[in-house]
Amino acid sequence: MNISHLNYAVILFIPGCIALIAILLIWRRRKAPGAIALMVFIVGVTIWTWTYSLHWLFPDWPARFFWLDATYLGVVIVPSAMVVFAFQVNNLDRWITRKTLALLCVEPVLTLVILWTEPYHGWFFAGKRTPFSTDIYEGGFGFWFNIVYTYGIILIGLYVIVRGFVHSRGIYRQQHGLILAGASIPIVVSLARFLGFEPFPGLDLTPMVFIFQGLFYTVGVFRFSIFDLIPVAKEALLETMPEGLLVVDERWRLVEINNSALKLLKQDREAVIGTSISNALSDWPKLERLLKRADQNAKYYQVECCNEHFMGVNITPLFSKEGRITGRLVTWQDITRQLQTEARLEEANLQLRTQLREIKSLQATLKQQVIRDPLTGLLNRRFLEETLDKEVARAKRKAYPVTVLIIDIDEFKRVNDTYGHAAGDVVLENLGELLKQQTRKDDLAVRLGGEEFLILMNEVGLERGMKRADELRGLIEKMENEFEGIPISITVSIGAAEYPSSSQEIRDVMRKADQALYRAKYKGRNQVAR
Repeated sequence: MNISHLNYAVILFIPGCIALIAILLIWRRRKAPGAIALMVFIVGVTIWTWTYSLHWLFPDWPARFFWLDATYLGVVIVPSAMVVFAFQVNNLDRWITRKTLALLCVEPVLTLVILWTEPYHGWFFAGKRTPFSTDIYEGGFGFWFNIVYTYGIILIGLYVIVRGFVHSRGIYRQQHGLILAGASIPIVVSLARFLGFEPFPGLDLTPMVFIFQGLFYTVGVFRFSIFDLIPVAKEALLETMPEGLLVVDERWRLVEINNSALKLLKQDREAVIGTSISNALSDWPKLERLLKRADQNAKYYQVECCNEHFMGVNITPLFSKEGRITGRLVTWQDITRQLQTEARLEEANLQLRTQLREIKSLQATLKQQVIRDPLTGLLNRRFLEETLDKEVARAKRKAYPVTVLIIDIDEFKRVNDTYGHAAGDVVLENLGELLKQQTRKDDLAVRLGGEEFLILMNEVGLERGMKRADELRGLIEKMENEFEGIPISITVSIGAAEYPSSSQEIRDVMRKADQALYRAKYKGRNQVAR
């Protein structure tokens, strides 16, 4: 093997290995603008370099020119990836769409197809390749089509890079200067070769040049943080933001204002920049007063301006390195709809709270209607059935007695027959009211139905219960009932029984109280029996 060929292979292989390291480094920041395009660029150059290295090692294996033709796998990738990178790092992503990427793939695919089908048509080399060529410098239609396309794409990318450099400032200019310097490397090397400078005769240095260009960019990733500080033009930022913005200096002169603020204030930029803030805020004096009253802390205000609009205004002090206030930044946005929406929501919430109160009131009313007798207002039999076991369980747990009184109006049918059912209802209502007044908070006063009532007295023994029953009987006997001017007197019979002395089962106690009621009736009514 020719020793110079081996040297050329090594010279090409080593930069390719370095390029792989660059790819791994960039992969760590692959989400940044331009990172993926740069990785594709370096992958293309690496393919180009390594296949070219293999060409020097194995010029006739597996066939003559096999590895030289294989270099085009990388050659066609490089220009397209470079132009995509240039657009993305200059904040021109809107041009890099799926359609654009698809179009950028058309020429590379056609070039590869024409190159690898050369024996059938002769469009690429047109018979100009010599038997011992180590590079491809001329050819037919396919060759020159690829050359024109490649340099055209590279020039577009270079134009975008130069444009970014011209329009950038400060650290952004340093970043764009680095990109521009990297993009200039292939041009400088090509010019040197055109002038006859060839340190390695027969060796095409183009792939190595592109590797160094890619490495130049990669250094920028870590040295200047290109991908962390993609510049955004101040004009684009200010003029596209919907919020109003203005900046005043320490002498209350307007030094910056955006289009949204100019539109709201109905001012002309040239007329107000550099003048007193009073000129710009002539229709908005309240904001001027707030601005001049602002202290060293950022403040937020809701300010009513022209045409019944409300603005949410932020006033932020601007400080010098020494900590001295050098001006103030004012931003605002129209919050009229927001406040209107909040007002509607508050009204809706108020209505909802009112409705909830009404619902709760209705629920309470319905609950009372379910558990109370509509005529007397006393608890009904349904409530008694649902509550009785709980009352007994509590009495059993706390070991206290419960006395049950069952009350029945004597000869109530006579009242209905003599005075009518309306009169009977009046009597029942009055009796219900009296029972509610004469029972304690912990007692239960229940209308069982018709003219029959029940009182369940917690923590009351039978003797005390009998005494209380007789007091009730006397009050009922003296109760004044009047219907249509006619007095109606009634008496009641009461049966009493006690839990647990009468029985361990509360329903059996009620049955015994009912039996006692009938004994009272049998003995002549208007009395209490046990």
